[in-house]
This record gives sequence, C-alpha cells and structure tokens, in this order.
Amino acid sequence: MIAAGTHTGAQRARAIALWASSLSAGGFLAPLLGGITGTYGSWRSAFAVVAVLAAVSALVSLWLAVNSRAPEGRSLDIGGQITIGVGLFALLYAGIQGPAGGWGSTPVVVAFVTAAVFLGLFMAAESRARSPLLRLGLFGNRSFAIASVVAVVGMFSFLGTAYAVSIRLGPVQHQSPMRTAFAFLLLNGITPVLTPLTSRLLHRLPARALLTSGLALIAVGDFLAAGLDIGDPNLTSLIVPLGLVGIGFALTVSSITAIAVNTVPPQLAGMASAATNLLRDFGFTLGPAVIGAVALSQAASRVNSSLATSSSLNAESKAAAHDVLTEGGPLALNSVPATSPPGAARAYALDALGHGYAIGFMVCGSAALLSALLVLTALRGRTAESAPRAEDGTQGTVLTTG
Repeated sequence: MIAAGTHTGAQRARAIALWASSLSAGGFLAPLLGGITGTYGSWRSAFAVVAVLAAVSALVSLWLAVNSRAPEGRSLDIGGQITIGVGLFALLYAGIQGPAGGWGSTPVVVAFVTAAVFLGLFMAAESRARSPLLRLGLFGNRSFAIASVVAVVGMFSFLGTAYAVSIRLGPVQHQSPMRTAFAFLLLNGITPVLTPLTSRLLHRLPARALLTSGLALIAVGDFLAAGLDIGDPNLTSLIVPLGLVGIGFALTVSSITAIAVNTVPPQLAGMASAATNLLRDFGFTLGPAVIGAVALSQAASRVNSSLATSSSLNAESKAAAHDVLTEGGPLALNSVPATSPPGAARAYALDALGHGYAIGFMVCGSAALLSALLVLTALRGRTAESAPRAEDGTQGTVLTTG
C-alpha cells in the first residue's frame, strides 16, 4: 500500500517510518492494555478489548482503504500456499522441539526432513505456477535477498528479547502485569518518538548504514541485558539495555521494509513486501519458541545439577523439588510456596532461570550481531538507481545500499 500510494523517495520514507511507528505503538499498547485488564479486571476482558479494536480496524479499512492491483492481475497459488505453510510449520516445530527433545531425536529429524522436502516443493511449484505466490527471481536481487535473511534473523532477535524480558519480569521475578508493560514501553515506545528522525534518515542515508546500525544497537542491548542480576527487581536497570534494543528495532524494521519495496520493480512491490512480512513474522514466531526452549532446557540442567550437589537440602525437599521439576520445569519450582517441602529449592530455580535467560539474551544478541555483519559485508556497492517505470509512468524510487 505504501509503495502504491507514494511516488517520491521522501514520501515513501515518511510513510514507512509512520508504518513502523504504528507497528511499534501496537507493540506497547497491547501489553499496557493487558496489564490494565489483568490488574483491575479479568484476563478474559483483554480478549474483548482486542475484539473491539479488530472491529474498528475492519470498519476503517472498509471505508477508507483504496484498492491497488497488479496490472496483470493475480490469482491464488494453492500449491505454493500449501507447500510453504507445511514447510515453515515443520521448520518451526523442529526449532521448538530441538533444544528440549534433542536435535537428533526422531521427531526433530523428521520435522527437518519434512521442512526441507516441502520447501523444495514450494520452489518447484513457484517455478511452474501461472501466478506464483512469490517470484523466486526476486532473490536474484542481492538487496532483497539480504533483507529477507535479516527479516528472519533480526526479528528473531527482537521478539526473542521481548519474550525473555516478559518471562524475567513475570514468572521468574513475579512482578505485576503493569510493571511488565513498562518493559514493552521501552522496547516499542521509542519508535513513534523517533518517527521524524527515522523518516529523514531513511531518505538521506544508505539503507545499509541504517540497517547495520539498528542491528548493532539490538546486539549491544541484548549483551547488556544478559549481564543483569536476576535478583534485581528494579525497572531502572532495564532502561539502557531495552532502550538500545528499542532504538535498534526502530531503525531495523523501517530499513528492511524500505529495502524490500524500493529495490524491486514497482509492480512487484506488493509481492516483495508480502514476502518480507512473512519472513519477519516467521522470525517473530521463532524468537519466543527457540529462546524459551533454549533458556528452559539450560535452566533445567543447571537446577538439577544444583540439587544433586546441594548439602543444605534434606532428602524430602530434594525429592519434592525433583517431582515439581519433572511435572512443570524450573518455572514451576520457582513458583511453589516457600514454606512447602520443594520451596526450600526455590533459590536454585531462580539462579538457574537467570542463567538460562541470560543465555537467551546472548543468543538474541549474537543473532543481531551476525545480521549486522552480513549487511555490512554483503550489501556493498550500489544498487540500481531506480526501479522500472510503473504503468502510469511514475518512476519507482530505490534506496541505494552503498
């Protein structure tokens, strides 16, 4: 929609910055509304709020949105939709189950094989489809290909960070929903504030520089978050690391979208945007799944080791703690009453969870850093100065990456 409704680089930069700000505004308003309903009402009321907002959005779209179509028309690509759906679902399952069940376990291996087969079938289907879901030739565009990779890995890093913070403040430290919402204000609330600056930077700076800087800031913020003391409940300690991640996200998500829609012919901007959105959301999905699996598996190993070597717990407490771990894992042990038999082991669970989620932050930071290095090294030189002219004769604007 942005590509169809803008005709100059400045217009498109402003529109993309505003879109990213709206995306982030939802990212912090949703936890805030959840915190309010969870604190002063029922958790069920949170779903009613979402339903009302969805209805309002549908009415606004019905009344105000204007259609934009590809000149040649489009039709459903059933084969492509089925194969990409099954392939990505299988890949997601393998990523979730691998850390907990073992990367060599039968279900995980079968899931990886299924993912490989169906993603291969997707490529075959797209090469033969009359109206493909995704033209594979788009990946011949180096800028678009790099943006696609970064959309997955970079967004995996961001939402993995958001998930790790929410678990740290909620189930681990048992802080209130409203205090948890504060973290999302840091992660997402900065983007709307930076909208005027982001718009200017998108128009004036090479996309490569902006994207590299954003990913680097996310990495630094994650590495700082990994060093936080799990016993520190003060929200002020989160301001610097989460603030850096929030600023990095503002630059990153805008740059990825700009590269996707600005480096392809105008008539393919919708397809390029849709592909980037799919990959970005896949990264969003992978973040909580993989980080949760990695953190909890590491925490379980650490707390089991601590219980085995502990000399301060009696046999009854150890047995009760092992039973809780078996049934509910480290988060369950961290939440049992302190006066109960397994409650004597709560300190071990807290330490183990701090260790596990510190590793999660390190994984997120490493993913962001690798993405920054990829952009820095692979997006060299200059892309084409402009995209082919659209049917109406307007010139498609392209951001350079050199």
